Order: sequence, then C-alpha cells, then structure tokens
Amino acid sequence: MMMQERWFYAHPNQKTIAEYSDTFGISKLLSTILVARNIGNQDQTAIRSFISPPEALIQSYENLSTPTDMERAFTRVKQALDNGESIMINGDPDADGISGTTVLVMGLRELGITTHYDFPIRSKEGHGIQPRIIEKASELECPLIISADCGSKDIETVEYASEQNIDVIITDHHVLGKTRPDALAMINPHMIEEANPMHKLSGSVVCFKFIVALYETLNQTIPAELLNFLTGICTLGMISDRMSFLEPMNRAIAIEGVHAINSTKWAGISALRDICCPKANKIKSRDLSRNIVPRLNAPGRIGNPDEGIPDSNTVVDLLILKDQHQHSKLARTLAQKVLDMDLSSASSARTKAGEVDTINERRKQITSQIEDEIEQLIKDVDSENDRVIIIRGSNWNSGVIGIDTDRLKERFLRPAIIFSGTETSDYLRASVRSIPTIDMYHLIDQVGEDFRNDHNRPLYCTEIDTLRGKRVVFSFGGHAQACGFTIQKKDYDEFVTRIRKKMEDLPTSSFRYSYEILGELSFHEVNRKLIEELDTLMPYGQRFEFPVFTMKNVSLFQHKAFGNKYQKARTPHVEFFVSHEKAGKDNQLIAVGFGLFEKYQQLVLAPDTSETFNIIFYPEVIARRYKGKTRSRIRLNVLDIRKNEPKKKHRPKPR
Repeated sequence: MMMQERWFYAHPNQKTIAEYSDTFGISKLLSTILVARNIGNQDQTAIRSFISPPEALIQSYENLSTPTDMERAFTRVKQALDNGESIMINGDPDADGISGTTVLVMGLRELGITTHYDFPIRSKEGHGIQPRIIEKASELECPLIISADCGSKDIETVEYASEQNIDVIITDHHVLGKTRPDALAMINPHMIEEANPMHKLSGSVVCFKFIVALYETLNQTIPAELLNFLTGICTLGMISDRMSFLEPMNRAIAIEGVHAINSTKWAGISALRDICCPKANKIKSRDLSRNIVPRLNAPGRIGNPDEGIPDSNTVVDLLILKDQHQHSKLARTLAQKVLDMDLSSASSARTKAGEVDTINERRKQITSQIEDEIEQLIKDVDSENDRVIIIRGSNWNSGVIGIDTDRLKERFLRPAIIFSGTETSDYLRASVRSIPTIDMYHLIDQVGEDFRNDHNRPLYCTEIDTLRGKRVVFSFGGHAQACGFTIQKKDYDEFVTRIRKKMEDLPTSSFRYSYEILGELSFHEVNRKLIEELDTLMPYGQRFEFPVFTMKNVSLFQHKAFGNKYQKARTPHVEFFVSHEKAGKDNQLIAVGFGLFEKYQQLVLAPDTSETFNIIFYPEVIARRYKGKTRSRIRLNVLDIRKNEPKKKHRPKPR
C-alpha cells in the first residue's frame, strides 16, 4: 500500500484563537488547542462545558437505558434486597469489566445485599456471561445475575440461565446485535437508538450510573466516601476502554475520578497506586493509562485459578479493601497462617497489589515470547500492500494477543488481526485492533452477517461445556478499534478472504491518519511552565490526546535501547538526549521513543546520516531516583523522527 504521511500540521485560524482567548479568559496556547481541534464547533456553551464540565453530569443517568428496562432492573434488585437474596456479578475480564464489577459489588453491598462475583477464564472461556458462572450462582443460591461490561450478545448463555431459574440483568455498553438476549432487563445506552451522549460511556461508567439511579429509586443516599471511591474506580475502566475525552460527561467523571484516586485512603487502591506510581506526587490520567490500567488487565489476560494463577477476581479482591489498620504486622502474620487473608488490613492490600504487579510481569514474559514468534511469521506479510495484517499462531495465550495485535497495528499503521489456536481444539480465537479511521467492528460484523446468509449458521461461535452437555454459543464483541471473536478452524480461509475483500473496498483515504502537530517549539520553550499550562486542559485521553509539537534542527545522541527483560527478537524502545546548537553543549533534554529503536537505528545511527533531525513529541515531567533522592525532570516523549533537510538556497535564473 504505502507508509502514509504521519505528520500533519494544524493551521488554526489566528483570529478565532484571539477571540477564544478573550472570551474564555485562557492563554493563546490553550485557545490554539481548542481551535485546532474544533472543540465545541465554535458554540460557546459547548466550549465552556468542555473546559469546565458541569459536576451534575457525573451522576446524571437520563437515557442510560429504556424506562421499561430501568424499572424492571430496579424492581428485581429491590426484590433481592427485600427477600434477602444473594446476587452474582458476572464481569468481563478486562480493566473496564473489573472496574464495573467493583462498582456493582460495593454499591450493592452498601445496601446490605450479599454479592458474589466471578469472571471468565479468558484463555479458556473468552468473554461474556459464562455457563460455569451461572452454575456457580445456582450452587450459591443466587437467583439473580448482573453482568458488568458484557452480555449484550450472549443469547445462548442468558437462555441457559433461564433454564436454571436465574434472572439476568445485563449492564453493558457494547453495540447491540440484531437479535437480543431474553434478559430480564438490558441496561445499555444503545437500547435508545437516537442520538444519545450515553453511547460514549464505558461499561464501568454504565455500572456506576446504574448504582446512582438505583439508590435514588430506593430513596437511599450513597455515602460521600463510597461515591468518591466509585467515581475513581469507574474512571479506571473509562480510560482503559479508550472512551472519548471530547465528551463533557466523561471529562467530568475523569476529573473527579483522578482526584479521587489521588486522595483516597482506601487500602487497596492506595497500595496499587503506590506500587504502580511510587515516585509521582500527583497522578494524572495518562499515569493511570500507562501504569495502573495494565496491572488491572494482566490477571484477566493470563489468570487461571485451575492452574494456580490469580485472575481478575484478585484485582477486585484488592480494589474493595477499605480499612487501614494500625497493626499491619500482626495482620500480615495472620494472613500468612490462613488461606482466607484478612481483606481489611492495609498489609493485605499491599500483598495483593504486589501480586497483581507480579502477574503483570508474567504477562510481559508471555507477550514477549509471542512477539518473538511473530517476528518469524511477519516475513510472510506484504507490508507494502496488505490492507490488514493477519497473523496466525499456535498455542499462544489468547488472553494476551491483544497487546501484540496493538503493536502490529502501530508498526504497520493499519488494522491487524492475530489468530491463535491449539492442536486439541477445532476453534481459533482472534484479537483485532484498528487505526482511528477504520471501524473494524462494523466490517467484521458485516462479514459475519454475509456468512450467516450464505451458510445458514453463525461464523463467530465457540463450544462450551455445561452441566447439560456441550453448547455452541455466540462469540464476538468489542468496539470500532478493538474487538475479538472465535471461529472454527475450517472457516479461517473463508474469513480471511471475506475480510480482505471488505478492506479492499475501502477508499485509500481511510488509511490516512496522522499525528496532529499543534506547532513548533524551540528548545528553550520546553519547560515546566509550558507543561503546567497544558495540564489545565486535563484530562487528556482518547480523541483528546495530549498536544503534539515539533522541534527542528536538533542533535540526537547517547542512545540506549531497551525493552522489557523478556524481549529477545526485538528491542523496541530507545532513550536518548536532545540538544540544539543554540542551547549550548551542556544544555540537553532527555527523550524516549517507544517503539522507535528501529527507526533510530536507520536514521540516527546510519553511516551517511545528517547531523541534525526534526522530531515530533509531547513534553512530560517524570520522577527519577538519583543518589537516594527522587527528582523530577522534563522528558520528551518522541513519537517520530525525521532527517532535517536543509532548505535549498534560491539561485537566480541565468539571464
């Protein structure tokens, strides 16, 4: 195809920038960001709502689902409360589902409802409502299951729950299928088809708003400390699922949620925060995305209680820990003597936080091993012409292949699909990641519909064991940029043919996406004052990324390649220094290029390289240990590098 242009310079209207600065009382730099990204589409009310989103949006739940479904759900939960019934939460095993499960568990327990929770074993069961969890609910005498971040397409398993005389309330945010599960109630914003800002919510935020609405319906008040905690927890899920930060509702929740995580005294989240961000004085939304969310995701990716590997339940066990005990040493001693650890102790919280961190290390090891094998398979990919990168592996942990799929997408700048299967199974699991301009969920859904029309059977399915024998259930879900599915091995070739045809039908313009460069900064303009000014428009995230700048004619030197300790075939990252001839020899900035070591080698280390380069980057403040003390310093997070091409001197035409 072509490696398309990645640098796009914004050219915002200078007159509008001046108007915004005067109208909203903000700096020219912040006005430039708003104008360049067309925030609010020049509507002053919308712009003000973006800059300072109303706090009322946090607890607003209008259009969360249809009034009928909301009423059915509230009535059934009240019935459980009145009759002393237990409830089982079936969460999705990712950070959004884990966060949503935590919100439901703590919200329901505060009402006095006995609440259990469990997750699919991702490598064996995938996602969604599971027959095993339905059977577990039956054993625990839970006549009601509430899903978290899943269930909207789980027709067969909801039917199975009904056969077990168990009611199901689905809380989810995924796009609905043409046929819907026969659940007691569907709490999903997509149940309301017309334009609805709730369509932009994560699964965990849907759970949060459901709890808020439930309390109001029951004439109960959520304790302030619990409300603060739930806001912080659902923010983790929102950031993990890459929900739009252009939406004022998401911004309002994230602002309050980040503050809650910074200020909380709950033992579990405090321990996780201290382990993941030990040197940060104040955590920002991008710290959550980079440091905490991967730890939440790791147990769900590789966990398997049958093999003694803690799964997503471990994370919820951690997050719900509340009390900080003075006698932490005694609590630790008691915890070692009993299998059921004292979940109220701060010492236990630290133990579980460390456990989650260890699982993340294990996830890195598995992911890196898969990456090494991909390096061999990638040789068969036509990197110039393939519109979708498709890799098929063997015996790969299906819980972690999404990470490698994401790396392929970034490496080739186009959608990627990784399949994995085993010799003992007739099925292949697939993970899909896409670029911002292509809705892969929609395309793959179309392929499934076409296949069903031609063969009169579903393409996306898997076989599971139940107490009533084996069942074939639907297996496809996700979002425009990230989804997954399972197919039979015999259908692999036909799927590949069909999806490649769909990709070929897309216009070339669909494959063009770039870094939007806000402007050029000189070496001396990158300072703490600049970063503090940029931070006033936090939170940054999906669709409102941290501003990117260019710096030209700089020297790059003293590089150090790095990756995690398990990566052998590729060392993907590079750390180096940046300087400018006008800055002086002793004046330099540290820089990091994630995934850029290959390019650094090609450009900077090439024998015939130019002396200076142009870079695009965003500035950040990082904390480093130096001589026993923690010190913060500015770092450039470099996204791309180019040779600096000197401008050609104009030569007069000969007369």
